[in-house]
Amino acid sequence: VKESSSQSKKSTPQTNSLDPESSRRHFRSFYYPEAVGPLQAVSQLQELCRQWLKPEIHSKEQILELLVLEQFLAILPRELQTQIQKHHPQSIEEAVALVQQFQGKSDQRRNEAWHSGDWAPPR
Repeated sequence: VKESSSQSKKSTPQTNSLDPESSRRHFRSFYYPEAVGPLQAVSQLQELCRQWLKPEIHSKEQILELLVLEQFLAILPRELQTQIQKHHPQSIEEAVALVQQFQGKSDQRRNEAWHSGDWAPPR
């Protein structure tokens, strides 16, 4: 039994100690040619997904929050996405607050430019 547990430690990728964002990136960047066939590909994807979502410690609701947060960040306009990701939001509420904050700053700049005469509507 000790041999099999030590073997499983050797075959487990070193990504176990990675932070959630790094684990997510490993999961999302995995591609088929890295595996030796479809069964190994699925097995590796399952392991990478477990390392990212940690179902042994996260509830279903927490896992759904991580998935929705990732998708929310992915659908943002590129420039807003870049600004938000710099802050590494850990929850949907935090991401939404950051988006509102950045949109508020953007709206404020547009209003200031409009009132100062620097902005003209597109023709």
